[in-house]
Amino acid sequence: MAFRKSVDGLLTGTEIVALRKQYSLTQDQAAQLFGGGPVAFSKYENDDVSQSEAMDSLLRLVRESEAAFGVLVNVKGMAAELSHALNSIVNEKTITLTASPSNVFAMAKFRNSSVKTTARVTFTATPDESRLWK
Repeated sequence: MAFRKSVDGLLTGTEIVALRKQYSLTQDQAAQLFGGGPVAFSKYENDDVSQSEAMDSLLRLVRESEAAFGVLVNVKGMAAELSHALNSIVNEKTITLTASPSNVFAMAKFRNSSVKTTARVTFTATPDESRLWK
């Protein structure tokens, strides 16, 4: 079944396990969040059955977009139950800001950095620092 999934262009069981672990979800939480029934993720992960193309698309979207994961958690009303997953996304994520040349030197001073004059400079900040640049 794993070979068939890969030939059909679907996520393999190993890839589904990695996705579930990416967000620290149990199989029950994943089944509740994505649908598919109470034992669906066990079957998907063990390559006992193949997920639908629609399920595969949803899994791929959430794998690539933490924002999509957050929206899905809220839509399903699981924010309290999955707060650990949402918090880890916010706390570990860095934000990249691109500044115009007129603001580059002020930001460099803020970050205690030296800056060469360029058309655009990209700074990376933690979520706490980024609120200061708005």
